[in-house]
Parts: sequence; structure tokens; C-alpha cells
Amino acid sequence: MTKRFESSENLVNLLESRGLQICDRNKAIQHLDNIGYYRLSAYMYPLLKMPKTAHLYKEGSTFKKVMMLYRFDKKLRLLMFNEIEKIEIAIRRAVMQITADMTGNPFWLTDSSYFLDSFKFNVTMLTQMYSRLILDISSFYLPIVYLTPRLRLKLRGFSLYIVLSGERSSK
Repeated sequence: MTKRFESSENLVNLLESRGLQICDRNKAIQHLDNIGYYRLSAYMYPLLKMPKTAHLYKEGSTFKKVMMLYRFDKKLRLLMFNEIEKIEIAIRRAVMQITADMTGNPFWLTDSSYFLDSFKFNVTMLTQMYSRLILDISSFYLPIVYLTPRLRLKLRGFSLYIVLSGERSSK
């Protein structure tokens, strides 16, 4: 069975018909519009009677409880990500510091001789540099590209052609 689109008003009616108490219909509609039914349905799940496949709610189940669970989960997620970020930064700093101490080179991360596969390292570095270059060029030269059918940029000995309208570039 495929699910079809339902308006937030229809979803509020459906939830009420299944036994979920909704005190403020307008607020419930607003939450469904802003957050989405399927995202909120995960927080409705614990309030379902057994068997859960019947989609009927336990006595005393309210939309307010759904929103309380949603807000609790949101706050918990923010707290967890804040702590995970601290751990990530500490590990990254430790790796950089320990390796810099071991190699005596604070720029060891840019030197292929410190890596097992120097070819893969160089390809990765070039790919990242090329991606950054394209982003920089596109953000800086985009208005110029729209004005000219072909634009040749010289950057540190490299020539880059930006071609529009299917025109082919040649050296």
C-alpha cells in the first residue's frame, strides 16, 4: 500500500480518531507543518497500544506528550553533539601534536613522505586543491563567466578554460 499526501489538518483528525488527545488543534497543525508528521511519528510510537500495528493510542496520550518527547530528544541531541565535538577536537589536536613532535615538522600533514602511499596522498591533495580552486573561481568569476563566452584564467602557470554554449577550448 502506498501512502498518499495528507494535509496537516487531516493528520490531526486521523490522530484524534486513533485516540491521541489534542488540546490545541492549530498548534498541532503548526507543529506538523514545521516538523513533519513522519519525524514526529517516532515520538508518537511509545504512546501506541499493543499491538502497535493497530495505530491506537493508550489512554491519556496527548500531542503535548509527543512534543515533550521531541523537545527532550532535541535537547539531548544538542548536548551529545556538543560533547562529541569536544572529544573530536581533542583527538584531532592530539594526533596533530603527537605527529608533529615525532616528525619534528609542524606541517607534516602536507608532506607525502610521511604517508605509506605517497601517490594516493598526492592524488588526494590535488583533488582537494582543485575542488577549492573551482569553488574559489566560481564564486569570484561567476558574473564574468555570464558576460563572456570563453574565459581563460592563468593561475600559477595553469591555464583554466571556462567554456559556455558548447564552445571547445584550444591552446
